[in-house]
Amino acid sequence: MTVMWKTKNSSMFTRFTAAVVLAVILMLAACATGVRQVSHDFSFDGQYDGWAKTIDLLEYSYGDKYFATRNSLINRDDSLYKGERSLGARKGVNGPMPIGEFMYVKWRIKATGEVLEDRVDLRERLPRDMKDHALTFVIDGRQLYLYVLTPQVKKSKDEPPVLRTWLSKYNVGYEIYPTSAKR
Repeated sequence: MTVMWKTKNSSMFTRFTAAVVLAVILMLAACATGVRQVSHDFSFDGQYDGWAKTIDLLEYSYGDKYFATRNSLINRDDSLYKGERSLGARKGVNGPMPIGEFMYVKWRIKATGEVLEDRVDLRERLPRDMKDHALTFVIDGRQLYLYVLTPQVKKSKDEPPVLRTWLSKYNVGYEIYPTSAKR
């Protein structure tokens, strides 16, 4: 009986050790894979695009996996924007970052005080490979526009397509919202 007891305990110990090793390997694999990072650009510029004169930007979020691509005037718990009516009309983030699954923008029309918001599912609108591409938005009154700019440089500023964003003067781009063009 003593031999069986030792064999039974060593078998249980071996199974336990194997389970712990497997759990550690799975945790390490999950940490190593993390969120996929792709070098691309997220930016907007209401000064150059012209919407900052008529719009107060209240909130934006390009996905929810990266803190640098989202901000909210409404939900701020620090004093950075205390007393401000807008987040400001410029932001630029580039380099390796997660590709956002959605774009959320909340804004106020200065003339009327009307607050609007739009959330766009990007999963079927962005190109399969966002490497070296850029995503930007333009607000025109009640309408949000989203554009993807490719790394392809234009030969001249007037080369079509010239979109609502100043960035389209320099790089080939296309509208992904409100149209649903996918490239």
